[in-house]
Amino acid sequence: MSINLTALKEKMSALPQKEQVANQSLKSKIMQLRPQIRELHIKKLWSWEEIAEFLTSEGIGIKPSTLKLYYHKSSLRKPKDAEQKAADRTARETRPAALPPPASAPIAKPAGKGTVNPILEDE
Repeated sequence: MSINLTALKEKMSALPQKEQVANQSLKSKIMQLRPQIRELHIKKLWSWEEIAEFLTSEGIGIKPSTLKLYYHKSSLRKPKDAEQKAADRTARETRPAALPPPASAPIAKPAGKGTVNPILEDE
């Protein structure tokens, strides 16, 4: 079967743009709503269950445990700006070299046949 790639490219280019909101992941939606979720939870004292119930009624079906997980994950890692990245790079470059590992203690040799190990000898 022969495929006309030129015709396929044209067909693909002519496909309509899909609405971005419909393709957003649940996690992405929660990340975008984080300031409002924070306000409800911290300032207005809503529980995770109440917020999840509200979001579900508005068309974003989510369990309280998933809401809490996504909310906290979105706050763990914030993108760094260029200035912060440069400061981190400078700190890495000026950090002293790692210290050598400590010298290990000498290893005691086992006592040979017919010798008494002073550590094990009865007093």
